[in-house]
Amino acid sequence: MLTFLKSRALASKRLASTSMWLSDSLRTRSMPRLNDLPLEILITILEELGWRDVLQSRKTCMALYEASKTRSIWFNLCRSYLAPSATSPQMLHLERPLWAYDDQRLEFLIMRLQGAEFGWRRGNNPPSRSRRLDTNNVAFRMHLVEGGRWLLVVSQTGSVTYFDLDSATITEAILIPDQIVYPSHMIWEDIKMEMVVDMNRASPFLAFNMAFSFCFGNDTRGPTDHMIQVWHVGLVLDERQLGVGLTSKLVATFPLETNICFVYALSLRGPHIAFSIRCLGYGPVLEKTFVVDWERANGSSNYSRRLIHPLEAPYFIHLLPGAKLFVIEYCGACLFDYSNIEETTPLLSTYDPQDMVTPLWEERTLYLSPYGVSPHFYADTIRFVIRGRAGIYGVIIDCSPAPHSVEPPAQAVKLMDLPPISHFGHIHAFFGASSAIILDDQLDSFLIRYSWPNNENSVIPASWLLIKTSLEACKLGLLVDVESGRVVVCGAFEEEPRCQHVVWDFSLIYKSDF
Repeated sequence: MLTFLKSRALASKRLASTSMWLSDSLRTRSMPRLNDLPLEILITILEELGWRDVLQSRKTCMALYEASKTRSIWFNLCRSYLAPSATSPQMLHLERPLWAYDDQRLEFLIMRLQGAEFGWRRGNNPPSRSRRLDTNNVAFRMHLVEGGRWLLVVSQTGSVTYFDLDSATITEAILIPDQIVYPSHMIWEDIKMEMVVDMNRASPFLAFNMAFSFCFGNDTRGPTDHMIQVWHVGLVLDERQLGVGLTSKLVATFPLETNICFVYALSLRGPHIAFSIRCLGYGPVLEKTFVVDWERANGSSNYSRRLIHPLEAPYFIHLLPGAKLFVIEYCGACLFDYSNIEETTPLLSTYDPQDMVTPLWEERTLYLSPYGVSPHFYADTIRFVIRGRAGIYGVIIDCSPAPHSVEPPAQAVKLMDLPPISHFGHIHAFFGASSAIILDDQLDSFLIRYSWPNNENSVIPASWLLIKTSLEACKLGLLVDVESGRVVVCGAFEEEPRCQHVVWDFSLIYKSDF
């Protein structure tokens, strides 16, 4: 027994000695650190992180700081925003293929996008940057191309100039010259012109079509001056494959009958163009809506067309995939399928004004406004946000309904109530997928946020934020690009409202202390 106890005591003493040696050894031996890892492994780790975590990693050590600038990290982050999902539309729109961007530009695109998201949430703060823009072209219509870089200015005679809003020095360049020359006895208001843009999603580089309609309210000219034109616009590349400008080419022209007073709604998608007209002298229904294949109509005076008679005169029309036409009327909205409407070629006088087309879906109780409306393409739905009398509403259209489904192809949902604003009569507005900007008739500016029902991944409390701005006017409306956080107030000065405008940048990346 005594021998056993002596053995245990000796073993304990040896164990204590070994533990002390291990402890001293661990204290003197350096532990592995992140910057001891190969660069390839650091990059692989960072490629799995979100943009916030990538930026936070830069603060830890020089190795991660350098690794975080690797192009593949920002390439992957940008790629995640280039396709729509079931709960979000496409967030980034590039004018060149993704592979053509270097690491600095890719990082800038992500930071501008996220900076715009934060900028939309800041109430009682002015935009990060405000610039005045003077145009030589007298603006009648303006358009901000998605991505926020190119601003188009259209005159009443069809000339188009453009500006590069990303350039340090903003200059005006001619894209399309004047298309009509009116005699001196005609007054300015006689010319009725509308324009619309259709983006070419299949092109690897920025490309889109523009359509113009020209009518003369108090003139009796020939069909060559009552016409619709379609132009193709593409990106000009330099030797480094960088976009440095825009170029245009006329691709179609066809006449309108001279007894058409004006075209008041226009939509373009692929080879089809839809236009709603007012035409006096043809029965009790003065308004008609046509869908025309502009490629086949090019150069013809007796082109085929499909006639749609909405119940009310449309305020807004938009062509959709699958031969659908979305229409906003005074009392509500409706959806038409024009694929089964027979094409005809007779003149307007032979149409029966009582030949109404039954819509696939309709909602006629909301009293909607067409101002600031544009489509938002999700993975399996197309959505519109529209202001009504009692609130802001969303229309959800199913892109691929099941065959023989008893469910309606569209539904209207209320997104939020209207705010208690006293001056909310005539407004200028833009409604994005989850945010909007409104200028009321007192030129108070409001940033708005809302969310769609059944969207568990993005529940945004409805909010109205007043922005501190100083505007003299807003004669031509608002243009907004959500991803860049850019807003153009068209006709912002009383002196020369059609030549003087304001560009706001809400993205925090444009703040000097960002």
